[in-house]
Amino acid sequence: MTTTSVERATGHFAPLKADGKPCRLKMQSLWLTGELLPVGARLVVHHEFVSDERRAGELIYAFPLAADAALRRFRIAGPRGIARSELRPVLEAREAYEKGLEEGHLAAHARVHGDGLVNLAVGNIKHGERVTVRLELLAGVEARDDGFRFRFPFSLPPLYHAQARPSIDEDGRGELELPAEIFDDLVMPRWSEDARGLHQVRFNLAVRLGAPLAEVSSPSHPLRVALRGEAEARLTLATEADLPDRDLVIDARAREARPFMLGGIDGEGRARVAAVVPSSQFGAAAQGLKQVVFLLDRSGSMMGAPFDQAQRALLAALGALGEQDRFGIVLFDDTTISFCNALRPADAAARSEARAFLEKAGVCGGTELEAGIEAAGRVLGREGGDIMLLTDGQVMEGESIIRRAQALGARVHALGIGSAARDRFLELLARRTGGTSRCVGPRERVDMAALEVFGRLGGAIACDLRWSIEGSDGSEFEPAPTSHVFDRAPARAWASATQADKLRLVAKWPAAEGERRLEIESTIEPGALGETLRLLAGSRLIADAEVDATGREGDERLLALSRRFGLASRAASLVAVVENPADQPGDPPRTHVVPVGLPQDVEMGGYFSGFMCSPCIAYNLHGTADGADAPTMALHRQRRRFFDDTPLREFDAPLPAAAKEPTPDDVLVDLAGRLEPDGGLPGDSDEARAMSTAIALLAFAEQGVFSDHAAFGRHVVLMLKFLAAANVDEELREVLRDVERRVNGRQGAGGGWIERARKTIIKGKAIGSRQWRKIVKALAG
Repeated sequence: MTTTSVERATGHFAPLKADGKPCRLKMQSLWLTGELLPVGARLVVHHEFVSDERRAGELIYAFPLAADAALRRFRIAGPRGIARSELRPVLEAREAYEKGLEEGHLAAHARVHGDGLVNLAVGNIKHGERVTVRLELLAGVEARDDGFRFRFPFSLPPLYHAQARPSIDEDGRGELELPAEIFDDLVMPRWSEDARGLHQVRFNLAVRLGAPLAEVSSPSHPLRVALRGEAEARLTLATEADLPDRDLVIDARAREARPFMLGGIDGEGRARVAAVVPSSQFGAAAQGLKQVVFLLDRSGSMMGAPFDQAQRALLAALGALGEQDRFGIVLFDDTTISFCNALRPADAAARSEARAFLEKAGVCGGTELEAGIEAAGRVLGREGGDIMLLTDGQVMEGESIIRRAQALGARVHALGIGSAARDRFLELLARRTGGTSRCVGPRERVDMAALEVFGRLGGAIACDLRWSIEGSDGSEFEPAPTSHVFDRAPARAWASATQADKLRLVAKWPAAEGERRLEIESTIEPGALGETLRLLAGSRLIADAEVDATGREGDERLLALSRRFGLASRAASLVAVVENPADQPGDPPRTHVVPVGLPQDVEMGGYFSGFMCSPCIAYNLHGTADGADAPTMALHRQRRRFFDDTPLREFDAPLPAAAKEPTPDDVLVDLAGRLEPDGGLPGDSDEARAMSTAIALLAFAEQGVFSDHAAFGRHVVLMLKFLAAANVDEELREVLRDVERRVNGRQGAGGGWIERARKTIIKGKAIGSRQWRKIVKALAG
């Protein structure tokens, strides 16, 4: 069915077609500029719109905000003049925009909806006009011990909601119809599998680390990097332009992990500082007992590589559990299925059953994350513990999910997966529950990142941090600084005081040897940095307030924050009208919506068919929904017919991935997943187990992996413990001691251990006496 535009009063808009002909009013390009800091980013996004339509048009561009991001202001410019935005309460801003359109003026309105979704509407673009909108915003970064990761959403994935109606139009583009009573006038785009016909993206960004740079890189885009001194760099896209089918990801890493301190005077004349303190400053990583529920997203949007990698990551995480640890597993899509109803000890039987459970899991259905979190909470029980979430986070009404997770009292550590992972939502979910978050793209190893997140479970390095500011009057922390520090997740603090040359931040926390204390001092510099720090603090406060803003009082608090910092929110939006005297009222502009491309690592069916299929209530091998009763299956068939008249599709277990030569990291992940509860590799005798474990340890050492490694450190510690207690004869005992010395001394033992481990452990080739002598000789050499 061809979609045509309808009257504005209905609140619905035409996606792309006008009277059945291709729309010739579109967004040409998106250009990102700005500065990246260890505590956040100050950015300007340049949008360029061009019209070849005879009738005046309105273009709506939908995009998501980055983590802890907030819009500050914009400038609209065209042949009829220039105007700068005003921040007004949402209804006032919308009325001003509508009035401008009625009077024939060029106008723009940037409104923030729930889930950090923004509609930028530009109306009354006339034939032949080229209009630009320069939008300024603040955004957060993912802080790391030795630097930061910045992620900017060049793409908007389709988002799941139980009441959304997904479909595919006659042009093969995906659409989502949302219930207006929940989402008001939020306009979502249409999604195209091929992004080549859409707007182009470019960027030109400055990196200011505040410490000597070791590396600036991007796993998402080709970079051209120009260094400016030791601590600054300028980044541009190495190609002329790129496609809007994946988020931009920038990594900046310092030569050493040390506190990053920034300070300046803001626009109100107050001294502002922001600090990022590496976790290593607070002590060694905790090795406490783990009580964890692995919560794995198996919805349609995880189809393909994201789900396959997440499965392997969880199998490797099981290998890092000790005999005293307890765990559970919950899979979720439209429904949830639990591996067990309560936490189970990580013994050999439970591990074996868990592996079978994971290996049989299929992918389809929607993303009912709230139900998944509730199911994980039930498995944890009253004792509480950690939830390790692996998902792309592509859900709507995320604020209510966060509030529900907070009510459960469990700590959520989240790993976002994919080229358009919802880092804003996942960062808020983790922070508000006392956990941490990370996001990885399709070209990065999900298993390595998942194991690093897993290493943070079971206890913080430092708890109950108490922060103070010394030597200054009228000082305060805002937002609240970090209270718990986890391995490789640094502490962060924002502070302000009456004008001063320096500010000293002090952190105190309890430890086994008594109270510990850490002091860091920042110099207050002249220039615009202080105002940037004030705005970054405000954007983070607004992001947290969006979660809490329920009811009229919540909206009023949110509006007060917006006015205080001059930043948009759900309660206040930005509007500008170019009031050219020559403009005359005319016909209402025809509305069009900018299409977007699907994230590069997913398929159209994963979103728009995956939502609607039978959700495979239980893991299955032959397309059957084991454990699903007849009424439940009838309900799924009814849901399917509601969306689409095509026959119900049943999903088999996932097809095996195409065979490829394993990389060294693949081998290490496989080995990690084979560990038994006592830390050793399997075998039919004590000697065989000890030999396999020694070979595995040397394979890890060959790749530079020792007990302090982010992903595999826990595995190395468990294997060393096993070797020390192994029941073997004196000849083998001497060899094992040599292996332990080499690993503890961070030494290798020649090359070839990865290949030996692959042949003898993974492929199961028997080790005969001749092969054993070769191994002993290799160790001796």
